Amino acid sequence: MSFIAPGIWRTLYGASALAFLMAGTHYASAETIKRGNKTYQVVGAVSADLDDKKQQWVVVDSHLVPGLGGSAYWELDTLEIPSQEEIMEQMREVLVRGDVSSEQKQQLEMAMQMMEQFGPMFEGMMEMGMLGDEDSQQLSIHISAFDPDQKEFLNEGVFRLNVELPPDAFDAGGEVTSSGVDLHYIVKGGNSLFLPELAYWSDETDAPAEVTFTSFTFNDDGTAHAQGHFSAKLCRWEKSKMMQGLDTSDCKTIRGGFDTQLVEFKESPSS
Repeated sequence: MSFIAPGIWRTLYGASALAFLMAGTHYASAETIKRGNKTYQVVGAVSADLDDKKQQWVVVDSHLVPGLGGSAYWELDTLEIPSQEEIMEQMREVLVRGDVSSEQKQQLEMAMQMMEQFGPMFEGMMEMGMLGDEDSQQLSIHISAFDPDQKEFLNEGVFRLNVELPPDAFDAGGEVTSSGVDLHYIVKGGNSLFLPELAYWSDETDAPAEVTFTSFTFNDDGTAHAQGHFSAKLCRWEKSKMMQGLDTSDCKTIRGGFDTQLVEFKESPSS
């Protein structure tokens, strides 16, 4: 089922480029953004050329996940893949509780329909080891950055970068490059834990996205600091046409860098 981009599957279940980074990617630690009654502290920045148009985004000290203190975070995952029935049961429990909005309910129902259709294929891939070894660990890095010039800056014009690395990727120091990258630019519908309405998504079949960390430091308090640069080809994707996959006739190139703090994501003991 190659018409569904691998990066979208992950969401369902985070020399010239370096020169650009050093020249244009920086943030002021005292900078804040106010929207209504809420004030966001800026903790990082992303700069890029998006189809040769200069773009600037900021990383803030807030996330859609309650209790997570930043829109950029890292986590050490143990790959414990639940069965299709376990996933469906969890989704049904959320719907029965009724503590989700009408939009979230619609998104959950859409996800359940996809699981019913593609779940057997997913489990078959898992049994063949195509999705990684169960109980193995990986280091996941997620960066969401926002355009402060957007009126609904949490919802429109959002930059997202998700990277998966071995847990010891930064132990030796030096630069670390990965092609295990999911990068997308959300035009509309970014204020959601599920899929956006309209986005430009990295095309992993034609020109896989790539990210290089020029610096990554873990702090004693669990926070981290990351600098690096990235490049990708992004193609149009619409949730209303999700089964059609990426529209490769409408693509953009993106090339830029990031400099940000990250918080550590830890699952609660009850999860």
